[in-house]
Amino acid sequence: MRRFVNCCYGIFQQLYYTFRDVFWGGLIIARFSFYIYLEVFVCKIFRK
Repeated sequence: MRRFVNCCYGIFQQLYYTFRDVFWGGLIIARFSFYIYLEVFVCKIFRK
């Protein structure tokens, strides 16, 4: 029983770390794309 619990805990931990990395990576990418979009948008407004 203890081995089963340890196995489940290990899988859960791996999933958690993977999800966390993907989540933070996605946040960073979203932030970069948002800044680029904002920059382009502001440039278009000021060019008029």
